[in-house]
Order: sequence, then structure tokens, then C-alpha cells
Amino acid sequence: MGDALVTPIALIGMACRLPGGISSPEKLWEALLRGDDLVTEIPADHWDVDEFYDPEPGVPGKSVTRYGGFLDDIWGFDASFFGLRTHEATYMDPNHRLLMETSWEAIEHAGLDPRSLFG
Repeated sequence: MGDALVTPIALIGMACRLPGGISSPEKLWEALLRGDDLVTEIPADHWDVDEFYDPEPGVPGKSVTRYGGFLDDIWGFDASFFGLRTHEATYMDPNHRLLMETSWEAIEHAGLDPRSLFG
């Protein structure tokens, strides 16, 4: 590595949201130990699988699978906790909301005081 400075790091906080209702690293570990399959048939409240499924690849507007990995309750976001107005949170990309939630949880999991990170 030549003269490169190597700085060791440690991961001290973790958080996650995964299919199968997994909302913590502990729940992920339990699912792994059980050998859970987190891929399920597309839920009826997402879309009509029969309308969009076609086993023939390349059919425009169709899916070649009836299965996927789906997160639970992606709309259950406490906007006021993050200092956001409900209107902002409603139109925010759900991935951004999940990132905010899991980032906060990872900070808590690490035992850090979030106020120490401002700046």
C-alpha cells in the first residue's frame, strides 16, 4: 500500500428494513437462522398480478415474475420527529424516509447522542 495511511474503523450501529417484516438487525439474524424465504408472491394490495404477469419475456407492460421482496408499512413515517411538515413527507421519496429512519436508528443502536453529530 506504499505510504497510504490506513485508519481502522468499527461499525458500532446498525439498522435495516427488509422484506418479511424485518425491522432490525436482530430480526434479520433470527430470519437467517430460521432459513426464512423473504421473497413472496406480489401482495394483492400492490397490484393485480394476473393483469401484469406474462411468463413470456419482453412483453411490453408485463412482468415475468409473480414474486418479489416487499417492505411493510413504508408509509408509517413520523414527519414531525424529523422536523418535516406532513405535506413534505407525503411527497418525499419513500426511500428517503426509510433512509432517515434507519440512519436515526443506527445512531441510537451505536449508543451515540444525536446532538453530538450536529454541525
